[in-house]
Amino acid sequence: MRQEIKEWGKNWKSRFLHGPSTSEPEKAGIQDGPTSQTSASSQDSINQAQEALHLQDLWQSAYDQLDQKEQQILSTLAISTHSESNENGCSQTELMIEKVIERTKQQYESYQNGGLKIQRSTGEYIDLRKLSRNIIDAALSFKDIIGAVVAYDPTHHAASAWAVVSLGLTMAKNRLELRDALFGSSEYLADVLTRCAYVEKKIYRNNSKERAEIGRAIIGVYKRILQYAAEVLTTQEYSTGRRIQDSVTAITKQRLVEFQSSVKEAERYLHQWVQWDQYLRHNKEAEHLLTLCDEMIGSLQNLIQKFSLPTAEGALYDSYDNQHEDRCLPKTRTELLHQVAEWGESPDSRRIFWLNGMAGTGKSTIARTVAQLFKEKGLLGASFFFKKGEADRGNAKRFISTVTKQLICCHRQLAPDIMAAIDNDPDISSKALSQQFDKLLLQPLLKLELNEPISTVIVIDALDECEQEADIRVLLQLLPQMQKSKYLRLQIFLTSRPELPIRLGFQQIQEHQDLVLHELPNSVIKCDIQLFLQERLGKIRKEHSLSPGWPGEDIMDILVSKSVPLFIFAATLCRFIGDGKQRPEKRLAALLQSRAVAPASHMERIYQPVLEQLLNPQDIEDSKEILREFREIVGVIILLASPLRIHTLGKLLSLPEDDIRHLLDKLRSVLSVPENITDAPIRTLHLSFREFLLHTESVFHVDEKKTHRQIALHCLRVMKLNLKHNICGLPSYGTQRVEIDSQIINKCLPVELQYSCRYWVYHLEHGRSQVHEAEVLLFLKKHFLHWIEAMSLIGLVSEVVNVISMLQSITRSDFSTELLLFLDDAKRFVLKNSYICNNYPLQLYCSGLAFVPTCSIIRKVFQESQRWIHILPQIERLWSAEMQTLEGHSDSIYSVAFSPDGQTVVSGSRDKTIKLWDAQTGQQLRTLKGHSHWVNSVTFSPDSQIIASGSRDKTIKLWDATVGQQLYTLKGHSDSICSVVFSPDGRTIASGSSDKTIKLWNTKTGQLLRTIEGHSDRVSSVAFSKDSQTVASSSDDETIKLWDAKTGQLLHILEDHSHWVNSVVFSSDGHTVASGSCDETIKIWDAKTGQQLRTLQGHSDLVRSVAFSTADPIVASGSYDKSIRLWNAETGQQLRTLEGHSDWVNSVALSPDGQTVASGSRDKTIKLWDTKTGQQLRALEGHSNCVSSVAVSHNGQIVASGSRDKTIKLWDSKTGQQLHTLEGHSDRVSSVALSPDGQTVASGSRDVTIKVWDTQTGQQLRTLEGHSSRVNSITFSPDSQIFASGSSDRTIKLWDTKTGQLLRTLEGHSDRVSSVAFSPDGQTVASGSDDETVKFWDAKTGQLLRTLEGYSDSVSAEAFFAEDQMSSFALSVEGDWVTIATEKVLWLPSNYRQFSCFGVKGGTLALGYADGRVCIMGFRAPTV
Repeated sequence: MRQEIKEWGKNWKSRFLHGPSTSEPEKAGIQDGPTSQTSASSQDSINQAQEALHLQDLWQSAYDQLDQKEQQILSTLAISTHSESNENGCSQTELMIEKVIERTKQQYESYQNGGLKIQRSTGEYIDLRKLSRNIIDAALSFKDIIGAVVAYDPTHHAASAWAVVSLGLTMAKNRLELRDALFGSSEYLADVLTRCAYVEKKIYRNNSKERAEIGRAIIGVYKRILQYAAEVLTTQEYSTGRRIQDSVTAITKQRLVEFQSSVKEAERYLHQWVQWDQYLRHNKEAEHLLTLCDEMIGSLQNLIQKFSLPTAEGALYDSYDNQHEDRCLPKTRTELLHQVAEWGESPDSRRIFWLNGMAGTGKSTIARTVAQLFKEKGLLGASFFFKKGEADRGNAKRFISTVTKQLICCHRQLAPDIMAAIDNDPDISSKALSQQFDKLLLQPLLKLELNEPISTVIVIDALDECEQEADIRVLLQLLPQMQKSKYLRLQIFLTSRPELPIRLGFQQIQEHQDLVLHELPNSVIKCDIQLFLQERLGKIRKEHSLSPGWPGEDIMDILVSKSVPLFIFAATLCRFIGDGKQRPEKRLAALLQSRAVAPASHMERIYQPVLEQLLNPQDIEDSKEILREFREIVGVIILLASPLRIHTLGKLLSLPEDDIRHLLDKLRSVLSVPENITDAPIRTLHLSFREFLLHTESVFHVDEKKTHRQIALHCLRVMKLNLKHNICGLPSYGTQRVEIDSQIINKCLPVELQYSCRYWVYHLEHGRSQVHEAEVLLFLKKHFLHWIEAMSLIGLVSEVVNVISMLQSITRSDFSTELLLFLDDAKRFVLKNSYICNNYPLQLYCSGLAFVPTCSIIRKVFQESQRWIHILPQIERLWSAEMQTLEGHSDSIYSVAFSPDGQTVVSGSRDKTIKLWDAQTGQQLRTLKGHSHWVNSVTFSPDSQIIASGSRDKTIKLWDATVGQQLYTLKGHSDSICSVVFSPDGRTIASGSSDKTIKLWNTKTGQLLRTIEGHSDRVSSVAFSKDSQTVASSSDDETIKLWDAKTGQLLHILEDHSHWVNSVVFSSDGHTVASGSCDETIKIWDAKTGQQLRTLQGHSDLVRSVAFSTADPIVASGSYDKSIRLWNAETGQQLRTLEGHSDWVNSVALSPDGQTVASGSRDKTIKLWDTKTGQQLRALEGHSNCVSSVAVSHNGQIVASGSRDKTIKLWDSKTGQQLHTLEGHSDRVSSVALSPDGQTVASGSRDVTIKVWDTQTGQQLRTLEGHSSRVNSITFSPDSQIFASGSSDRTIKLWDTKTGQLLRTLEGHSDRVSSVAFSPDGQTVASGSDDETVKFWDAKTGQLLRTLEGYSDSVSAEAFFAEDQMSSFALSVEGDWVTIATEKVLWLPSNYRQFSCFGVKGGTLALGYADGRVCIMGFRAPTV
């Protein structure tokens, strides 16, 4: 797919960013005429050149007849285009023709994209394809003619005429009312120019008889063309690469008709010499260019379908949800709209126009009108209308993706880079706003190249209704960055209330224009509202056949005065009066008589009269019931986190739909109520209605907290009724979420259930009172896993950790101990199982429960959910220090670091990428790509804003941590960068390299400040002291050196390590230095004196990384022994050991608060650990070295394991209890086998012996000797009477089980025998060998039966004797999964995947590990 994008982008740029090519056959045809040869002789060329000396320059002659003012105008144009034509290596006329062709294609593309429709005065639409083809045909034909004629237009006056053609096409983008005339002007002028050029070339230059008359006629036409050009250009400031400032008095329909008449008069004489289309020879090529446009647009549409971006439903100004929303009426807001139109069309205007005003002043109506205005002008790039209380429109989560998707449709050239960004990171639309902005908008805009800049407008409405203030601040920081775009000039029209966060944001934006609606002159607002009321009440009068004078001037004046300055008042009263529920006269009278019309708040005056009509003054009890119903329904509607349809609302509230509709039918003047139940959700027509109900002191007041609590209880009820295990009826526990049809999800999880799952805690939190502990705890104990499953299915599992945290914060204040304990355990469960939560919903009940500690509350509560799996021995009893495993890198992790604010973890990997992770949830935030080799080191700047990375590609790169944008690349080292670090003051970066040097760089400029030399080997690590004055460096020369950061002077050499020093770090107070070495120790040093204070010992392999805590005197160390250890730096005491990685630990980092350790490992994972917990992983003893072989008894009751620790252990597979430890071998045990009758264990060892043991007592029965090298494999015959052994001595031996007698030796392999197996009937023995063969032997005679050759590696003999029994329950391990008959049933966490050996029998699977663990898994047939 990525290649498809690249090819598309390449084709786009090659075809659309360069001028059209002319095919040689057509060029030759025009050049020589229909009867000439395809090429002229050199003599003809000479004659033509000589003839040209006697010919008149017709363009110059026409120019000479102009008056001085006209000549001056055209001369100015010639000067402005001269330099550009020189740069492009073409004449000024050719340059203008290229512009005409390019602009024609642009207009055609806009037409194809649906943004350009041109209607003639007669009503029919212009055929823009035909018109575009005609202009391109004329332009190409003209270009060929002037290319074939020597000394044609040497003074380039024709460029002026083609400039007017180009100008007309350019202005057509913006001048809606003149498009017909502008396109007509361009088409006609292009045709005339080409026709005259053809006559000049074919007739004037070849017919000496008529030359004088023809010349005079052509000069007459050229003169009129130049006069017209000068007239058009008189009021134009024409400058290449700049938008044209137009006052198009010259190009009007009337003026065009006059111009055409004068030209036709002048060229009448020429018609006898040329047929009307004889001079046009490029129709096919013009058609081909337009076909290319069609093909490109079609291919792009196909690609866009493959790379869908999520959009906020209803956010576009012309979306289905907004189709009935008001626009400004004709003759209203005229001055304001004119001002906005001028702003949008002017290249010198400020990039952002902020229209602000208080609630109800008509901002959204203006925004919709402005969007439509720019749409008609072909200038609208995108729109986004925020709306509080709607899931997608009430926040900015989908703002960037929604805007991006619209921009692609309007400006197709952006598509390749945007789609490449999606291909690189398919989840980009769910990342942080800053990252979305950078990858989807800013970077594609910066990379965009066009022939000339073009403008587009983005309309953003109601930014104040974005519910997260932080998002508002981020958007106001990001949006101005779009002015960096060179070719696409983005202008933003933004409306909002003048709320404080927005005002503060605009104070930081220098280049913006603003207008305050409620500060417009009162007379202007009054006039517009009067026009509005006249129009709307006039419609009501006609619809209801009221008297012609209704409602009368006096009443109209009252309504106008009451409405000013709020359009929302006028709109609401019109909807109320004309809703059809009562006669308009009665409604108007009720409104005028309402008490709220008296002095009161604006909102009270608007909404009180509308709501009062619900009540029955004559029946108090009836009114009370209506008010209860109102609060129960409308109170919920205004507080929902996302609007719901009537049907869904009924399900949520457990109310009949008819009851809801009956009430809402009376409130259509304040609510958007669909006509039928399948239509759009119910919405408030204006945010002010919600605010009124929450703050009014009238009987219609809605208690916000109480209503939120009621909604929360409704959500709990819906979830209790509907949530269940495997809610979608998935066929397998290994079904991946992306494989599930969304229609199935939506059917099994209806909207009210999805809403409840997502927002139940949101409503509890907004209730702001005591949590209903009993209801919540009861729900969680029964449905917690069901809820996680549902959140996974609807793609919202990333929100779960934050939801639990929110619930914890509510609960903590209520001292709800049992609930708090449950929530703490639940969070650990989700963090540990984040991968399966995201990808395999049903694994929550399998892997999720199977691998959590035995004392986990979640495990105990839900253990019945996975009775068909049991895993023993249990390694953990309680939650360990390991909180979470972050997976995403495809190779070893070399470096990890926390941001100083503790919110983010950054990792650098051998896979050449840098990844950023949310430190709280473990969610991957973004991936930074740019290095061409391994990333060895990553670090954050002190303000958390910049990331520095050092790579084996010899460069350091600086990245914007917020958006992921690459800022600088620092080059200077001659070998791999091993370490990078910021100084605490943020001004300097230090880097250590394999080139044996340290370099210091200026953070802001990237300038190299100094190079420090002194080490005799690789500089492995660098660190700054707290005051930024000292740099420490560690090296493979076994020393640590301290340097003066300002001068580069060596201060101290710290020597005592006996091997390479891999890591060095300063304590937070700067007094102490810690170093980690390949000598397996950590040393603590006095930073001032260089004296060694203490040595920390405990690791069993080299120490790769050390880190100091900023909160406590704690040092963390990571080692190749796969562990992290925590030490008290002051006493040297080892505090705890953290184990869990399955390979070397390359890097450790401590969070700023000292609560969390991050570790990066060769096992490709990052783990986050709780420094305070430190629970040891092993609760049961296993082997003390690698497990080399495991075997399962025939009945599955016993597991035997053999280890490099020279022992065999027997385990009860049901309880995990260790039965016996069998000791006797003098070297590692390489193979174990259990007899089918369960009585005997046989073990083979590197000590060249086989030992036979009693499984019941663990007693050694006998030792068998005979092999001359290590015994690699042992197997029993089905009747347990014989066992076979395979050895590195290249032989197989058969032994009597009871007596230990050697029965026979099978010889024939030429390399070590790695495996042996009996056939199910016991008649045949198979042996696999490193000689790449498998041999089959007669078990009774020892005769070789056959040999299979061609295996590229040693092969397991067991594979050739697969038992038929249990075939429907064939257990196996495939990649990360345990499978049953190839069906995925159990996902293995990272620390269970790297097993060293395994054994299977029936429903029991045993895995042995390099760290000595034995894991026994028992399975029954799963029931989904």
